[in-house]
Amino acid sequence: MLQGPRAAGWFSLLLVLGCFGSTRAADQKPSFIQSATVRTGTNTTLKGLAIQVGDRKTAAVCFDTELLRMSAMWEGGFISPIKLMSRGEYPAAQGEIRVESGNRPGWARTNLLADPRLEPFGPIPVEQGRYSGV
Repeated sequence: MLQGPRAAGWFSLLLVLGCFGSTRAADQKPSFIQSATVRTGTNTTLKGLAIQVGDRKTAAVCFDTELLRMSAMWEGGFISPIKLMSRGEYPAAQGEIRVESGNRPGWARTNLLADPRLEPFGPIPVEQGRYSGV
């Protein structure tokens, strides 16, 4: 399992190369998107977008809208159902985690990808990057 600051770059490369059944990046259209707190392996992505990808729809990725990173890629399913009012039982990646990034920003305007936040939650500063929506 690939972890750390280099993992975010690998996510982009793998998607561009069409690693989930298609040979063209243009074919990687999500068939389903779910916004939630998502558990992916050792990570919990608080404001995640889980996106089903690939021709066979058997793979998925999770994008962290706060840290602007791909937090995980997995094969074998999507995410477990969301339980309303579950108190900490978040949806989890269903299948085998193939790649997982560390809990640090995936975007920076400098070469430093250190987490500038004072608390371990919330978005990175606007000066560093900003998620504008799907």
